Amino acid sequence: EFDDALGKNELAAKTSTMEPMLYNIGLLTVLDTILNDKAIRDKNDFEALLVFAASFMKRFARASEENPMLYVEALFKHPIPHRFCELSTNVYVNEELRMIAVRDLLLEDQQRFEQAEGNDDERNEEEEHAVAYDDDEEDEIEFNDDAMAADEVKRRRLRPL
Repeated sequence: EFDDALGKNELAAKTSTMEPMLYNIGLLTVLDTILNDKAIRDKNDFEALLVFAASFMKRFARASEENPMLYVEALFKHPIPHRFCELSTNVYVNEELRMIAVRDLLLEDQQRFEQAEGNDDERNEEEEHAVAYDDDEEDEIEFNDDAMAADEVKRRRLRPL
């Protein structure tokens, strides 16, 4: 659901399968033995097994290029299979990290918007001040003398803004 905000990003979630559960040292050792067994290489009965073993090892090699930690992960058992598969497929970027990244992107956008809005407000205020302070002395009341008479103040008008 957050992938739209991230666009094409490294943090975008990838669809995970349970295949990473097969990336364990036991299966890798068995498949290595099968692939290196010269006695079954030329027999048609074992062709499907050899094709499976070769394709599985290629998939493991591709996955471990994206996530080198799979070599270490293959040494351990994983008590929560679905979570392990999701995390290893997404290179340990979980939903919480994606939400934090989206929040940071939104905060950056908000700051840019507020800065642009602040610059527009400053320009508008400068234009208003430039209009409000014209030097027509007849329209402005000047308080140069503290003892200015009240009737003199009434005679002068305030300039309407």
